[in-house]
Amino acid sequence: MDSDRVSTEYPFLTFPPSGDLLTVPVSLALAEARGRLGELKGAASGLPNQGILIDTLLL
Repeated sequence: MDSDRVSTEYPFLTFPPSGDLLTVPVSLALAEARGRLGELKGAASGLPNQGILIDTLLL
């Protein structure tokens, strides 16, 4: 495999990224994700073995 070809097809990301990360779509997605994680935490608290839920995420 040619290393020059790989670097042009899959450029490395620069950190920190340039530009504003706190945009309206990102903020809305973060709020949605936070709510969904809260729901998951509430549902997991009722399980006798929460590891079962975590193990299914890897499938």
